[in-house]
Amino acid sequence: MVVGAGSSGVQIAEELMRAGRKVYLSVGPHDRPPRSYRGRDFVWWLGVLNKWDAEATPGVEHTTIAVSGANGGHTVDFRRLAAEGMTLLGRTETCRDGVLRFAPDLAQNIARGDANYLSLLGEADAYVTRNG
Repeated sequence: MVVGAGSSGVQIAEELMRAGRKVYLSVGPHDRPPRSYRGRDFVWWLGVLNKWDAEATPGVEHTTIAVSGANGGHTVDFRRLAAEGMTLLGRTETCRDGVLRFAPDLAQNIARGDANYLSLLGEADAYVTRNG
């Protein structure tokens, strides 16, 4: 059981799965940028798109970024992980007396991560159109 689908959590979950372990991954709200796009690392895109100076989202304590640097880096694809045998669960809500409880928000969290991914691609494409 891996709680948290940010960069470290996803990388740990993938390593465990590749080692033949049954893996459950708790996926909460997250941003999911492409590891690279148009030959540039996502960190480069965040810079030219002025994302580093973006204000925090009101009411959001922490934004998890789901991107992997393992094995040369790759874009996180939760659907692929599920198809390969990983069990995905919603955000972990509580742990009491050895029992974990999960929010029923997995589909919503993945959909919002997809929207974030597509939005960043759209912004990058618009940047290329403006700047050549």
